[in-house]
Amino acid sequence: MGFIPKLTKRQYISIFKGVLAYTLAFVLIFLRKFNDLNDYPVTLTSVVLVTIAGKPGVSVGACLDGGALGILGVGAGAVGFLILAKLGHSQVAQGFVFFVMLYFLALIKAQSLRYFAFSLLAIIMAFSGIYTSILLGGVFSPKYLEAYLEAYCWGFAIVLGINILVLPISSERELRELLVSSLEHVSTFSHLIAKTYTLDITDEERAVRDGLNQSIRADIAFLGQKLSETGLEINWTKWSMADYGAATAKIRAMQQALITSYSSLVAMERYDPATLELIKVELVDSGAGKAFNRLRRGADLAFQDIVKELAVGKYEFSSPAPGSRSWNDFVDTEETRDDEDSLKGRDRAQSISYAVPLTSPDLMTSRLLEVSQKLRLEVKGQGHTPLGSRRGSFSNDDGGGNKERSDSAEGTTAVPSIAPRRPAKLDPNSLDRAGFLRDCWSDFEKEQNQAVTRLLAESMDSEDELRLHQSGPSIHDQFTKGGTQWPKVLAGPHVHEHKRPELRKRPNATVKTSSSSSDDVEKKEEDPHATAISPEDAATIANEGVRQEEKKGKGVPEARAEICSATVMRVYSFLFGMGQLCDELTALHEYLVPKDGVQTRKKTLHIHWFESIPRPKKSKVDRPQALAKALASIRGIEYKVPKVSLFVRIAHLEKLARSDTSLYAFKTACAVSVYAVFLLAPSLKSFFNTYGLTGGIITIVVAMAPTLGQTFLTFVLQIMGTGFGSIFGMVILYIFKHVGGFYFNPYGLVCFLAIYAIPMCYVIYTMPMFFAGALLAMNGTGVLVVTEWVYREVPGFIRPTFDNPALRAAKALVAMSIALGIAGIFQIFILRTPARQTLRVKLSEITFGLSSYSMLLQAYTEALCPTNLDPDRPTPDAGALAVIRSELITRETSIQMDLLALMPLLKFGAAEPAFGQPFQAGTIARLIRTHQVILDRLREARTAFGTEGFSDDIRENFTNPLAPYRRQSRRFSRALFYLCATSIATKTPLPHELPSMSTTARMIQHDAMVLSHRLTRNSAGLEILKSTSFVRYWFFLVSMGSVSYQLEAMETDLRILFGEVSEEEVLFASSK
Repeated sequence: MGFIPKLTKRQYISIFKGVLAYTLAFVLIFLRKFNDLNDYPVTLTSVVLVTIAGKPGVSVGACLDGGALGILGVGAGAVGFLILAKLGHSQVAQGFVFFVMLYFLALIKAQSLRYFAFSLLAIIMAFSGIYTSILLGGVFSPKYLEAYLEAYCWGFAIVLGINILVLPISSERELRELLVSSLEHVSTFSHLIAKTYTLDITDEERAVRDGLNQSIRADIAFLGQKLSETGLEINWTKWSMADYGAATAKIRAMQQALITSYSSLVAMERYDPATLELIKVELVDSGAGKAFNRLRRGADLAFQDIVKELAVGKYEFSSPAPGSRSWNDFVDTEETRDDEDSLKGRDRAQSISYAVPLTSPDLMTSRLLEVSQKLRLEVKGQGHTPLGSRRGSFSNDDGGGNKERSDSAEGTTAVPSIAPRRPAKLDPNSLDRAGFLRDCWSDFEKEQNQAVTRLLAESMDSEDELRLHQSGPSIHDQFTKGGTQWPKVLAGPHVHEHKRPELRKRPNATVKTSSSSSDDVEKKEEDPHATAISPEDAATIANEGVRQEEKKGKGVPEARAEICSATVMRVYSFLFGMGQLCDELTALHEYLVPKDGVQTRKKTLHIHWFESIPRPKKSKVDRPQALAKALASIRGIEYKVPKVSLFVRIAHLEKLARSDTSLYAFKTACAVSVYAVFLLAPSLKSFFNTYGLTGGIITIVVAMAPTLGQTFLTFVLQIMGTGFGSIFGMVILYIFKHVGGFYFNPYGLVCFLAIYAIPMCYVIYTMPMFFAGALLAMNGTGVLVVTEWVYREVPGFIRPTFDNPALRAAKALVAMSIALGIAGIFQIFILRTPARQTLRVKLSEITFGLSSYSMLLQAYTEALCPTNLDPDRPTPDAGALAVIRSELITRETSIQMDLLALMPLLKFGAAEPAFGQPFQAGTIARLIRTHQVILDRLREARTAFGTEGFSDDIRENFTNPLAPYRRQSRRFSRALFYLCATSIATKTPLPHELPSMSTTARMIQHDAMVLSHRLTRNSAGLEILKSTSFVRYWFFLVSMGSVSYQLEAMETDLRILFGEVSEEEVLFASSK
């Protein structure tokens, strides 16, 4: 039965519970005894709306969260009902008060989709106060208010009862499953990164690896959402909210560490493949391959232990690497055997079971299954193995048992293990597993550092001079040569980087930079399975032409020095990222996994709501004021609280009133108020009552979206939903009219409504983007059926002349048309807010935010590692530094959330009609990814810098001598960030010539290599090179240098979007 969609067990349960709640609402409404409980049974239509919008099929925590907000919305609406009904004697007063209520409720609705139910129910309830007072001649009726509250309470009782009592789905269970899924993604990603590092990765694995780089970012957002939902539950478990919070934080740290390592290795793999070959030749021969293999196997076992503690049921961790794993492998003394021999003949119990989206979920699932199958074939010797490739490997076995072939493989050398030796009869249960993993990492890091030190000693034979102190070209040499010589001055093969002028001129930057880079782009576009060009790629492509020209004019020693320099930078980036991963993994293992002989945690009753209550802070300080005071403190100046005048406060209020959110709330209030005029105006009152336009209030509230593109999509969903729902309700009412002794047979109606709810609930719980359409369809059907039933079957309310189903359905379509017409006029003609404009403005705000973050990070680094080498400079206050550090972390989270919010805007922008220039979604998506990479690099730079900066040795030998570079980079970065942000905000082309940060980045990395080379000449210097602080310093340099390349890549995309200012345009513009 191929027409039946493939769903998980959890999805089937959700659909069943949604159908059950919807059906149960009609069963109760059709019972005479239940109708007698309500003085106005027509208000029972509210029960139907709540059973749909309450989503009884979601997890308990999510349902409690939505239900609590819905109940609060009904309570707020009841207050509005009371106020507006009391003002029934004056329709003008009702209109003004209703407008104010609408404005504030729309402001709440605009904050997040989470508050949609709160705002919608409050508006409907308040509008009912106006409607009932006008029906009763301007009199407030407490019974009407009571009837509405009873109906809403019955709806919430149905939703919460079914959600909790019928096959409940715990948010804690979903959180634990998501934690396990995230750990599996981290494990798989780490193995694929390791295979990239050892040149053993295949094309299929490379595609899975690139997809995982995107999926783990989604895991970060989902973990936070599930964590907040779990905080509302009461569970019988052994984990508290503090435990889940700590586990989530450590998994996030591991994900960030893997993104760090991935960025470094992908840049090497695609544009500096010689560096990976050098790693194979120079580093693997040191014997680090054995330690690396043991590290990977130990990490697998650590993941397995953690998953065993967190997993629900009898779930078993499935390693993405071939072979089974056991801690027994690490307690015998036969260290000289090949690591892969211990794996041969074993097979995994199961393949990886979690799909990771690449270009689509189905494609990623198939790719992941292919990779898993290939890994199993490697173990059995039935397939081609990457461990047996013609390139060198950390393993001495080719995966198929051919020892002779592997011994003769290029770059492969059998070396003794460097792992700590242990007694021959050591009990595996007494093994300190976290400590063992740390030892493996220390051994691997030690061997890598020794090999890098050797590279530093051998890579600078031809040049041992700082470019910082070299003299540059004269003004005559730079600007008096002919036009044909200008490109040579910029990127000539014989000119050193430091001799280039600081203004770069790239007339063809918008088209292509070199033939090789353009070919790469074309190949990527032709491959249907290839991933989109990443910002790392775009940044490298933007500078590839210059780099290729430089390499052409260099001799072999200089070329080798450059390759060694790139290798050192990338290896240190890899070590830093994997070191963070190992630290967080061991910390998580120690936190969650009980040690042998220690009693495991017992399950107890945890009231997560109490555990989630934030503890009040001792002192509440205004964040901007605290930051300004901290910045003044580290700069050694006195902070004075600025005086804010009344006119300044008024200007701030005006700015808030002109914001996009405020304008959206104002438009929503105006649109709903205009719709309410049909009820408030005496001449239109009869028209409103005759056509029953009360249902249009939901339509107009849903239709008023923050952007124009979102409105277009909503219009389509509303027309389809309300239209289909009304027509279906009409059809089933005619089918069961005068059947079985009823005017409308309730038994047949319930059966048909239950069947009808199945596809609608499928849409709600599996396709959230179409939720509005399914909601309006189910509610339209329910309102029509309940209204007809009440006025035809309920004693005391029967109206023989009431509209027949066809006329009632037609009136519902009229109400929808009027509501959509009003919403369309306000959205298109009054203060129009296109999604493309909103996207561009939001992106410019993020660019300004990144600029501000960069400046704050520079102030932080300047405080601990000053460029002004004044010995009398006061030591920065620790409290001020803590405030700045906390502000940096807060801004990271804020910018990340803003970046995630751009993706829906990108889709809405594509839905808008293009009357002029077509919408370049690909270029804008690339810009968004570039901003994401810049945020990642700045975050990594802050992490590398640490809380106390670098050691005294690093300051004396590196930061102090290279301080002038930092001053120059600080000036250029501020200028480039400002120009890019201004260009995005105003759609203004960039200048033809811009200052270059990449030149400075390459020069400082070169001089840091020279200084590192000098330290290899004595034992004290070698100790510095082996220190952790040295690794952090190099990673800091690489991260900040990457920001330079990303800014240049951003300039290329901005020239594609807005062009660039030419001399001719400036001349003709000034003559007008």
